[in-house]
This record gives sequence, C-alpha cells and structure tokens, in this order.
Amino acid sequence: MAEIVTEWLASAQALPRVDESVSEAFAALLDRYEQSLFRFLIVLLGDRDGAKDCLQDTFLRAYQNLQRGRPVNAQWLYKVARNRAMDELRRQQRVRADPHPMDETVLDESNTSEATRAVHRTLLQLSPGDREILYLAEVDGFTSLEIGAMLGIRAGAVRMRLSRAHVRFRQAYGERR
Repeated sequence: MAEIVTEWLASAQALPRVDESVSEAFAALLDRYEQSLFRFLIVLLGDRDGAKDCLQDTFLRAYQNLQRGRPVNAQWLYKVARNRAMDELRRQQRVRADPHPMDETVLDESNTSEATRAVHRTLLQLSPGDREILYLAEVDGFTSLEIGAMLGIRAGAVRMRLSRAHVRFRQAYGERR
C-alpha cells in the first residue's frame, strides 16, 4: 500500500501547504484505515486498480476536509469510500453492457489457506449488498449503529440485512462443501 500513499503524496504537491497538525492527523488516518479501506473497496469492486483509485480519492477528500478544519472519522471514511465505489460501479456499467463479476484473481493465493479461499469464493456468490454488510460487520467490526450511519439506514435495518446475509452465506458455503 505504500505505493498508493507515495502516488497520492506526489499528486498532493499541488495542494497548498498546511500546518503540522493536519499532516499528523492525515498520517494517522492513513496508518489506521488504509489497509482496511482498501480491502473493503476490493470486496465492493472486485478490482484492485479500481479499489486503489477509489482509495486515493477517499484520502484526497479526507485531506481536503482536514485542511478545512472538518473532522474525519472511520464512519466518514467508509461512507466516502463506499459512495466512490458505487460511482465507479455505475461508471463501469455505462462503459460495458455486461459488467464482469468479481473474479477470484483478487485474492492473493500465495499466502492464504484453503479455508480462506473457500470463504472468499463463497462471498463471490453473494450480492454486493450482502458482501458489503458482512465485511463491515464481521471483518472491520463496525456496530449496527455505525454501519447504519455509513449506509444511511437505521440500525434495525442493518441487523436484519446482516442476519439475512449470514443465512445466505451459510447456505452458499454449505453448498460448496
């Protein structure tokens, strides 16, 4: 992920200089959320290059918010990243009449167990909405209130969607075995 930060910092040279507190806050955001946001975007998009572009755009927007003195937290970052990913998916649908589904090449096969690959293949069978809610809750550990704030829905709706996504995941995973 260091190359993403390096690319972003090179493009940020055109931005006006800010005080050290903004730079420190931005560096802390990168350290804390870069990897998890990147994985989240890969789950949504199924494309490493698209995920990198969305990640860079998300952190550019975070930097701009920090410059303006606005707070940036995990919910804000995930919401911006999700919105950016949805924009990218819509753009891809306009460009291609038949968008390709997320393929298995996204997972780095060299250092993953068979169980992890099986879970990944099962996730590929689920809808993007199910993948998203499962990822936010189970991988990144957000609460239903936090997920609701990111998705613009009530916590009760999050719990219902999560429950249904768990059922569909278990069914799909059981069929794979």
